[in-house]
Amino acid sequence: MEIDTGASVSIMSEDTYKEYKSKFRIEPTSAKLQTYMGEQIPEIGRAIVNVNYKKESAKLPILIVKRKGPNLLGRDWLNKLRLDWKDIFSVVGSDNQPSDLNMILEANKEVFKDELGTVKGMKAKIYVDESAVPKYFKARPLRGQEYTKLDLNQAYQQIELDEDSKRYVTINTHKGLFRYNRLPYGVASSPGIFQRTLENVVQGISNVLIRVDDILITGKTREEHINTLSEVLSRFKRIGIRLKRQKCVFMSEEVVYLGFKINKHGISSVESKVEAIDKAPSPTNVTELKAYLGMLNYYNRFLPNLSHLLKPLHVLLQKDTQWSWEKNRKKRSWSQNSC
Repeated sequence: MEIDTGASVSIMSEDTYKEYKSKFRIEPTSAKLQTYMGEQIPEIGRAIVNVNYKKESAKLPILIVKRKGPNLLGRDWLNKLRLDWKDIFSVVGSDNQPSDLNMILEANKEVFKDELGTVKGMKAKIYVDESAVPKYFKARPLRGQEYTKLDLNQAYQQIELDEDSKRYVTINTHKGLFRYNRLPYGVASSPGIFQRTLENVVQGISNVLIRVDDILITGKTREEHINTLSEVLSRFKRIGIRLKRQKCVFMSEEVVYLGFKINKHGISSVESKVEAIDKAPSPTNVTELKAYLGMLNYYNRFLPNLSHLLKPLHVLLQKDTQWSWEKNRKKRSWSQNSC
C-alpha cells in the first residue's frame, strides 16, 4: 500500500479486491469519495480487515472502489498504527543531500520524460462566471534556506478538453476547420483552469508556491525541503504531469522566480532586468511609453516615490494630449542602485 496523508480513508482497488475477495466480507457503505481533482470515485463497499504491522495488530475498515490504481493507506489507519517513519522515509538526514536528491529524481524520472503529459482524472471545461470578483492575497514570507524551481513541459496542453468545450476552440486553417483536443493558449480562462488544477494536485503540501507553469518549493530545513519535493514529484508522476528537466533548478540558495531574485534574505531585483530598463531606448509614441512604464511598474517596490517621478510621463497618456518628448520628460536613468 502507498501511504497518502492526503486521503482521509484507506482504500483498496477493484483489482486487489478480486484477488482477495474470498478472505473478507463486503458491507454496504454510504461514504462518498472524490479525488483531489473533484472526480467522484464509485465504491463497491466496505470491509473490516486484519492489519498487522511489526508488533502492531488491529481490525480496521477499508473501502473498496471501482477503479484501478494503488491501494492507499489513509489517515484513518495512520491514526491507529504507530508506524516507524524513520524506516519508511527514504530521506534520513541532510548530510546526504546529493544522493537523496538523485534518488528522488531517479524514482520519479517518468515525470521528466521529454513528452507532452496528460493530466489524469479531469478534463478542462470552459465557462464564464459573471459574479467572479478579484481576490487580494497578502504577501507572506517563505522562510526557506534553499529553493527548488520546477518548470512544466508545454503547460496548459497537458490538460485535455471535455467534448462540450471543444466547440469554443475551433480554428480555421487552409485544410479546413479543426478543434483543439487540449487546453490551448490564448483562451482567457486557460490560466485560471491550469492554476486551479495544479493547486488541487499539490493541495495539503506546505511550502509550495504555484504561478501557472512555474512551481517554487522550499522548506525550513533541507530535510523538509527534500520530503516536500519528493511528495510533489510523486503526485505529478501519479497524475501524468511532465516537467522540463533542463529548466528545473534543485536545492539552490538563490533562484529567479517570476522576474525576482529569491533567497533566504527575501526578494530583490534581477540585474539583467534592471539593465534592460536602464538601457531601454526613449519611447517615440504612446504604445512604446506604455510598455516602458510597464517595465518600471513591475519593479515599483524597489523604486521609492515612483508615482511622483513618473507624473510627467503619465501626462502623455491622457486623451487628446499631443505627443511631445520634451527635455523635462527625458527618460531618467534607473541605475541598479535604485532597484
